[in-house]
Amino acid sequence: MKKFTKILSLALCLLMTLSLLLSCNSKKEETNNNNTDSDTLAQTLEGDFYDEKGLYYVSLDASKKTCEVSVGRATDVKKIEIPATYNGYTVTNIAQAGFANCEKLESITIPASVEVIEDLAFQNSTNLAEIKLANNAKLKKIGYGVFKNTAYYANEKQGDTFYFGKYFIEADKTVTSCEIKDGTKFISGYAFSNCTALTTVTIPASVKYIDSFAFNNCKALKRVNISDLKAWCSIEFADHSVNPLSMIAIASKDNVNGLYLNGSLVTVLNISSNITTISDYAFYGYKGLAEIHFSTAIKTIGNGAFGDLNLNSLIVTETDDKTGESYQVQYYKVFFAGNQNDWKNVKKTGAGLPGNDHIDFAK
Repeated sequence: MKKFTKILSLALCLLMTLSLLLSCNSKKEETNNNNTDSDTLAQTLEGDFYDEKGLYYVSLDASKKTCEVSVGRATDVKKIEIPATYNGYTVTNIAQAGFANCEKLESITIPASVEVIEDLAFQNSTNLAEIKLANNAKLKKIGYGVFKNTAYYANEKQGDTFYFGKYFIEADKTVTSCEIKDGTKFISGYAFSNCTALTTVTIPASVKYIDSFAFNNCKALKRVNISDLKAWCSIEFADHSVNPLSMIAIASKDNVNGLYLNGSLVTVLNISSNITTISDYAFYGYKGLAEIHFSTAIKTIGNGAFGDLNLNSLIVTETDDKTGESYQVQYYKVFFAGNQNDWKNVKKTGAGLPGNDHIDFAK
């Protein structure tokens, strides 16, 4: 009897354990079913996804909710309108080669949210004749070869230059002189790269940004024309190497090469009271500078603004014609209209300027 009781008790325990396991599995399955939507959303936000049109999205920054887009499965579509947002994410980038080799694509509309068009984005989409960009576009960067072998490129190319709206994209490699159109805001990366015959370029006051490798290997460059010094001091350069001034070879005697402001060669740079900020790399590598004069209005001088220049003063021994006595004279290259305390308050870390011993203070 006791043996039977033990067996019965054991059976009951096993039955209760099995019941608990089944209950847990049921609850887990219910929880999984309830979370299906959120799991799909997580996949969309943190990974990648296709929309109903077949366009393909990849998350770039989950914290900022930004993503890039490419053609995905929509390769047979003739007209594409890229949305500004998808599933709560802002579409900021068109992916590298994202719409390349789309032979049937004829028209594409780019929303204002897009900030970057990566390299080769539309290349070899031969029938692409219409590319619309929103009027309030935030576009900051256009990569290399984006429009090559498209109908749009063939239709819009003007002589030896090519523009995309307010963006200067490229010049022919054989160009010798280029006057960039007024109203242009952006000089694209590689725009003049390997234009080895380019001697003169005119940059309008409307230009705000010059991208990487824009003047790469422009070995013959002799003259950069500008009309507004304040505007030049406000240009954002992608890095120190893109400033065309650093490409200019300065002759040791009878030099006529360099930066021209309204037709006059700039050897003495006067930073007047209407200029309070000089951007990073604004005069980087410009060997044509003999003197710089700053007004007290200057507040910020950017990193590398006068980099790769020797602006130290020179101490020269001279002789008095009457007495024959020798004396030393310090010749300054940098002048400031205020005193040393005023100069101390100017933000200029890494600007490339010499120390106080080599600056002539007015007060």
